[in-house]
Amino acid sequence: MDEAEVIDVMSVKDGFNHVNVMGRVLEAWEKKAVDTAGGVRYVSEAIIGDSSGRIKVSIWGDKAGTLKRGEVVMLRNASAVSWHGEVQLNVGEFASVERRDDAEAPAPNAIPDQRPKVYRRPERFSRGRRRGQPSYGRRWKR
Repeated sequence: MDEAEVIDVMSVKDGFNHVNVMGRVLEAWEKKAVDTAGGVRYVSEAIIGDSSGRIKVSIWGDKAGTLKRGEVVMLRNASAVSWHGEVQLNVGEFASVERRDDAEAPAPNAIPDQRPKVYRRPERFSRGRRRGQPSYGRRWKR
């Protein structure tokens, strides 16, 4: 994906990197401290939306707690991850949050209540296979 390309919320897929999304902040929560393997980090969450749908955003580090409800923001270089069957965006160290003009995003009541979902392909060789059998499908006598 081109770094300068701005995509719709519903076009974000699990595993995308360098995602640029612009939307209105519909909900924003305060920052909180989280114990991680690397020590204590700060994170806040928000929901942003555009004309295609809504997406949950986790904002890490110095940017945590900076989003306010109602403002229009551009998220640059975010990464998409899946969590509980939904796609979410992470705004980390290398991502940025830019404030935009209010007219650049739809009003909150014009934003649809749909969110990007995670679609998984079925496991390979799973048809008819039981635990302990070889993956190539033949049953061997012991």
